[in-house]
Amino acid sequence: MSTVKPKHIGRNISRIRELRDMKQEALAIAIGSESVDEEKLKKIAQALGVPVEVIRSCF
Repeated sequence: MSTVKPKHIGRNISRIRELRDMKQEALAIAIGSESVDEEKLKKIAQALGVPVEVIRSCF
């Protein structure tokens, strides 16, 4: 039985972005997606184990 690692598209995008010295915000602007809808934000917060408010006020 062979073990195949699942592709991590997000990680690959992050690596390419970093190699091109592009900030995440610049990529968001370039693709016209600077905002995250409320439902997606809730899912991200849940996955990270933090309240939505922490993401909104972080940094």
